[in-house]
Amino acid sequence: MKANKPTWALEEYAPGRFIVHDVRVRPFVHGEGELIGNRFVLHSHRGAGLLARIRQRGLVVWALSDQIAALPPLPRLAPVGDAVAHPARARDRWSVYEPAQRIFQPCEPTPSAGQLRVSLPLGTLAWRRQGRSGGDYWYVAPRPLERYELQALTPDHMRLYALSLACDVAPPVVVTAQDVDTFACQLPELPQAFQQVWERLARYDDATACWHFAGAQSALVDAFARQAGLNLVIATT
Repeated sequence: MKANKPTWALEEYAPGRFIVHDVRVRPFVHGEGELIGNRFVLHSHRGAGLLARIRQRGLVVWALSDQIAALPPLPRLAPVGDAVAHPARARDRWSVYEPAQRIFQPCEPTPSAGQLRVSLPLGTLAWRRQGRSGGDYWYVAPRPLERYELQALTPDHMRLYALSLACDVAPPVVVTAQDVDTFACQLPELPQAFQQVWERLARYDDATACWHFAGAQSALVDAFARQAGLNLVIATT
């Protein structure tokens, strides 16, 4: 069975770099940059006008700005509240998400009325595992009458919830200038959809454990940060 072809005619896979999925795009990009096979590199400063003309002909353009706008919204979560005592087993390792630090902190079970219990704050994330990796993620959902429910989350949904919990309480993401037109920053773990778009905006440097992006892409980076609930600030010397 043949794979479904993309519904868009022109796809931006990096700033100013496109995949041409529909040959009807070719007359529009002629003279606006370099076209080799189905790869097009925009050299013209009239990029916005070019994409608008292609759209006017009924062809779908999947620009980076569109990809950012299509990212899933962060879930609207209740404020983190008081902790509840949840039954635990001796072989389980529990951790609770600390949104201000964007990390999971170990939470040791303690005996209570002849049973082990772990303290889980309402409205936060819990991680239960039996080894050093893997395990299960939960959202400690508050319910009426001082009740609660552990809602199972995939690792990807956990990252989405973590972004939402941290957006108003975590410190800003500091952006540092590397040279005249290059900036660097570190980001928390991102859900897959966000990660895929971010990797089209920036490149990762293993040596510094930082993401690098061009200053010319600052508007796209800012739009991405808003979607991810990240507050970017430029480092001052």
